Amino acid sequence: MPSLRNGAACAAIAVALVLAGGATAEAQLLAPTCNPATISGTARDGQTLTASRGSCSGVSPTVRLQWFICDAQQQGCVARTSQVQGSSLSYTVKPADVNGRLVVQQTAVNSFGTDQDNTATDVVAAVPPSATPVISGITQVGVQLRGSEGFLSGTSPSVVGRQWLRCEASGTPCVAIPGAAGERYTLTAEDAGKTIRFQVTVQGPQHTVNVQSAPTATVATPPQGGQTDPGGGDQGGSGSPPPKTPPPLRLLDPFPSVVIAGRVFPSGAAVSMLVVRGPNGALVSVTCRGRRCPRRRHLRRIRRGSVRLRPFETGLVPGIVISIRITKGQRIGKFTRLRIRSDRPPARTDLCLSPGHRRPVPCPEGVG
Repeated sequence: MPSLRNGAACAAIAVALVLAGGATAEAQLLAPTCNPATISGTARDGQTLTASRGSCSGVSPTVRLQWFICDAQQQGCVARTSQVQGSSLSYTVKPADVNGRLVVQQTAVNSFGTDQDNTATDVVAAVPPSATPVISGITQVGVQLRGSEGFLSGTSPSVVGRQWLRCEASGTPCVAIPGAAGERYTLTAEDAGKTIRFQVTVQGPQHTVNVQSAPTATVATPPQGGQTDPGGGDQGGSGSPPPKTPPPLRLLDPFPSVVIAGRVFPSGAAVSMLVVRGPNGALVSVTCRGRRCPRRRHLRRIRRGSVRLRPFETGLVPGIVISIRITKGQRIGKFTRLRIRSDRPPARTDLCLSPGHRRPVPCPEGVG
């Protein structure tokens, strides 16, 4: 028997076998038979899987690979890629694939027949949800605090609950404050000497988690009125008035808060809300540094208690730094810096601004 050098020679032999009456068995030998495709990688949202073809016997088969998403029982499958010829085919897992199984179908064809097999992953896992809760405000009895969930991460996260917690001065243990389940909470006499946390409940396709903010400073009682002016009165009858000392600087009232929310991705952050709350007439000055800043400089005045910084409610790439200054008159203002990072919430710094000074400084105890 001559050597099998190419497909044409094999086809000629197959015809001869047909005439000899042995076609069926020999055609089966010449048809493709393949080992199943293999899958490398983890079946988890955001991960990349690679399907590699199995080795085949038969006459020069053409091998194609295709990805499908199916339910957990491998039913109701929908194509995720087109059919591609080659030794491998990659696919990046999407949130919509969670709780299903990804299946790679391998199809080998030649002139003598077809071989097809399927290889499935485990049930696709979700990335657990998370948030970055932040509290803003002055920790003093009678003052209203604001809580924000900050940036959400994970697979299809959504906020399904909020709760304010009263904690010991050390920050633990904590108990839920009855009736305090909104974005705002006004500190009461019961909070004096305690710290406060803001808890957010975040839900995803496979997980529900509670995430707490860092504890505030210890809640103080308001200063008592009616105290004597330390610079007033007769000083020993010397006949000369005491030296005058400048009054202490006061905070902007209400003290500003910067509320930012959105999602984090490997490509940076998608900001859905950036709001500054504070006293009417306060100047909000925003500067942006880095590649692809939506705007280098932005100035606004607070009206009706808040201003929304819409130019920055967009996708921001890693490396962008946004600095926000809130000032008004001879009062202590607020400074917030946001540095966009890859696949992590923005790094945030909150400081205070003294009148007439550009350099921000740490805020007084209890001011956030």
